[in-house]
Amino acid sequence: MNKRLPHRQLCSVCHREYAIDFVVPKEIWKLATHSSQRENLICLDCFVRMADTRFVKWDKDIQIFPTSLVSHIQKTKLNINTIK
Repeated sequence: MNKRLPHRQLCSVCHREYAIDFVVPKEIWKLATHSSQRENLICLDCFVRMADTRFVKWDKDIQIFPTSLVSHIQKTKLNINTIK
């Protein structure tokens, strides 16, 4: 029996899974993102593209958190034993 693996978070812009979470101050987030995207999950690549397009300096105030699939599963409280 082939069980489907849980997926990572999906970017609301490009719809790809991503493994690198990040945090920026609210002021930078508001300057970099379109108002329709501000409440959504956005991957780092899409955020960088949006911020650079708007000439927002984001590189000094960002925190980056790489997350393995196992850590993501544990964080979301899925039972990894049911996946194997």
